[in-house]
Amino acid sequence: MLEQEIAVLRKRLNELIDGQEDYKKIYDLSTQLDLLIVAYYRKIGV
Repeated sequence: MLEQEIAVLRKRLNELIDGQEDYKKIYDLSTQLDLLIVAYYRKIGV
């Protein structure tokens, strides 16, 4: 579940970066992605 959410957000983040979207949108999505990655690492015990 977390892996899929991470993949979706990564794809969306890359699209925002490639499309040169507003920095705030990129930053907010990047922060959300970071939180999911932390949750994933906690889940697998890293």
